[in-house]
Amino acid sequence: MKKIILRTISGICIVIVIMAMVLIVMGTVSIRKGKLMNAFGYSYSIVASPSMEPAIKTGAIIISKHLAFEDVEIGDIIIYWSAKYNRYIVHRVVNQIDGKLEMKGDNNTAIDEEYVTENNYYGTVVFIGLAFIGIIILKSQSLILGVIVLLFALYLFIEIKDLRSIIKANRKEKEQEEQYQKAREKMREELLKEFEEELKKNS
Repeated sequence: MKKIILRTISGICIVIVIMAMVLIVMGTVSIRKGKLMNAFGYSYSIVASPSMEPAIKTGAIIISKHLAFEDVEIGDIIIYWSAKYNRYIVHRVVNQIDGKLEMKGDNNTAIDEEYVTENNYYGTVVFIGLAFIGIIILKSQSLILGVIVLLFALYLFIEIKDLRSIIKANRKEKEQEEQYQKAREKMREELLKEFEEELKKNS
């Protein structure tokens, strides 16, 4: 029983890691297509531009959450939709003018040409990190996704094989227990029969 529980916990952990990697890869593909992937109320992606360095390194994994627009403050790093470039941009809020946000990349010399309003505001960045992983993913998305799928398939194959072995062993153990019970019952009946015959002889 303990072995089954440990296998289950191990399996859940592996599945969570694989799902996280798949989410990251899919998020990167989505942002390059002008979309952002949402899961569990957050958006996940990888920064492919150096415009926010050194705060956000190229390849950094970012997680954003859609907060109330009025709660966005100067200094926050946010994601907004650029109608000019037809894609999402991750920059820092440097000023507020009449309810509009003025944006700039930390590594850029000029202020962004577009203002951010409630209409094109997407979300506020709440996590930045793991740039080394992001760079690998950016350079080899197809390969990594293929490896993830292969590892997941291999894991499922091993787990199914082990599960069948456990079921088979349990079934064999059950059959042995049934045979033992039958043999025990047969022995009891024979002893009872012999006892009854002895009683008849003595009477």
